[in-house]
Amino acid sequence: SYSMLAYYNFADVEEMKERAKNAAQKALTLNDSLAEAYVALAMAYVVKKENLAKAQEMLERAVTLAPYNASARHRYGWLLLTNGK
Repeated sequence: SYSMLAYYNFADVEEMKERAKNAAQKALTLNDSLAEAYVALAMAYVVKKENLAKAQEMLERAVTLAPYNASARHRYGWLLLTNGK
């Protein structure tokens, strides 16, 4: 939710980006096989194109963990498309 609030500028981008990163990293600390947490972390990196290579890495991990997760595939495909791949 934090990532999406930042992405769509519904809330302060920097604050939401940091909250998204913190929440996703905490989730991954508890369970590093949560595809949804990797997607959330990736989207935090996508905001303002902070680190697209890291976002791609996170989305690839999410797709590997949950190949049928439509959200992970959608965001991964979108990232590749917007980067000309």
